Amino acid sequence: MQLMQFKPHFNVEIIDCEQVVLFSEDKHHLLQGSTYVAIAELIRSSPMSEEAIIEKLLRKFPLECIQETLLRLKKKGFFSKLCNKTAKNVLAFWSDVELDEGIGVKPSIVIKNFSQHGSSDLTTALCNLSLKVGESGNFFIAIADNYISHELEEFNCARLLDNKPWMLLKPSGRIIWIGPIFNNFSEVVKILLIKDLLRKCPY
Repeated sequence: MQLMQFKPHFNVEIIDCEQVVLFSEDKHHLLQGSTYVAIAELIRSSPMSEEAIIEKLLRKFPLECIQETLLRLKKKGFFSKLCNKTAKNVLAFWSDVELDEGIGVKPSIVIKNFSQHGSSDLTTALCNLSLKVGESGNFFIAIADNYISHELEEFNCARLLDNKPWMLLKPSGRIIWIGPIFNNFSEVVKILLIKDLLRKCPY
């Protein structure tokens, strides 16, 4: 049985008997109507099945009104599937970027470390976001102390052959670089990037 709940990145605030607001980090949604408020009161603390919601609200509202309100909430994308195996803060992150419904099929990531520093912290952080990290996958992260290296050139050639995107990561030094992400990284683009990096980086 599917349980109904608001997406975990929402903070649900009931203003009065006719208004409820769903707050996220950068936006809010005002829902006006006593049926919205009644549903919010039922499920904001714990999820509930659609059948149970209807059963409880039938004492106050017509069946058609309840069903229409639930349908509108679904169509607007305010409901999310319940996932007990994933931490709430992780669910909230994926929900906010609108990827929560596919949380079980996130891309697998391969980390290639060309740096003198370890990659265990990055691996842990990615795993904490419910991302799979392994020896094979469909997205690569290349860690380097200096973006101009022969290892990266060989690595890029391999990605051109398997046609898989990858991201550069420089986690050390005064300036931390995250990205860019390359897909079909052509030699022309690489030459332009190298020239720009050499101009900016004295080492």
